[in-house]
Amino acid sequence: MQTCAHCGVIVESAENCPLCGNPLRRDPGAGHQVAAPPESGSTTAGANPSSFDRVESTDPPPEQTVRNAKWWLFEMTTLAAFTVAIVLFAADFAFGFAVTWSVYPLMSIGFVWLAVTCAIALARSRVLLIACETATVAGFLLAISAFSGGTDWFFGLALPITVLLGVVTAAETVIVATLRIARLVVAGTVVLSTGVFVVGLELIISAYLELPAPVSWSLVALACTISIFFFTMFINKRLRDHHAEFRRVFHI
Repeated sequence: MQTCAHCGVIVESAENCPLCGNPLRRDPGAGHQVAAPPESGSTTAGANPSSFDRVESTDPPPEQTVRNAKWWLFEMTTLAAFTVAIVLFAADFAFGFAVTWSVYPLMSIGFVWLAVTCAIALARSRVLLIACETATVAGFLLAISAFSGGTDWFFGLALPITVLLGVVTAAETVIVATLRIARLVVAGTVVLSTGVFVVGLELIISAYLELPAPVSWSLVALACTISIFFFTMFINKRLRDHHAEFRRVFHI
């Protein structure tokens, strides 16, 4: 019989301790083998990878964790929307056995559910997310116009404004993601995009109302946004060129 002096395990016959992995050497005076001192740089018990099975991590990979979180959020959103929709439908149908006032709340619940679902599914693709949200808003407005008795205002006003907002937002997102500009310049580009949207908004309204002048007040708003954009560009350049000097002066 052999006794490992390092961990105390009794070994019948072996060259290495099966628990700690340290080699056993025979002590002539004691008549049995004892554990040899661990070599410099070696680890303690369990350090020999050939003696033990490697313990695999049971944690799911990050991608699987994200998918599980998205699926859980989708399930909770669907359950909440379905529960509220059933309650509204039952409350409306119980009085008169017809669906009347609950149509608009039900459409609103469907719109919110679709918007959240798009955000969950397309969170990593901002352009596709903006396109999906734009289509969702357009569909919601179309449903409202259809149930309200006319679709003229939707095709002449609501749909163009929705598409314009989606296009401007997508363009701003692509510019920021492609150029990787500073945060101060990002704020300036957002303001400039707002000015462009305002001009397009007035053009759509003027066309819908058949006004003689297509643009007027929106040009003033666009001029203000352009001024703010160049101001942010100037400030960003100054901060970048004199960063060390400003830190010294203002003790930051």
